[in-house]
Amino acid sequence: MATCLDISIKNDSRMGSASTPKMYVLAAKLLGQKVDNGEISDAQARLELQSLYVNMQRQEQADNMAQSQALQQSASAYQNQQKSAQQTYIDTYNALKPAPRVQTNTTCQTFGNTVNCQSY
Repeated sequence: MATCLDISIKNDSRMGSASTPKMYVLAAKLLGQKVDNGEISDAQARLELQSLYVNMQRQEQADNMAQSQALQQSASAYQNQQKSAQQTYIDTYNALKPAPRVQTNTTCQTFGNTVNCQSY
């Protein structure tokens, strides 16, 4: 079984370069040797190999979840950075634009040589 699995993995370009399938094949070969040498039973070897497989699957899921969370955090940080840059632009624009003109009315009265004006 281990030899067949090894050949199958080597023929798959995706799995052939990954370390996890290689480790699984090596574990299968080692357990097969232990069975051949009478050190453990076939059932014990199958149990150990299945346990290794389950642990590898759990680790892969945890790695995928961690990677997904890291990507989400990165995207969120980028969005926050973009919002901050946009707000800075808006604040700068508002600070630089001239104040709105306020219409004032001025009335003046003349008393001889004196002119009094009031603006409101």
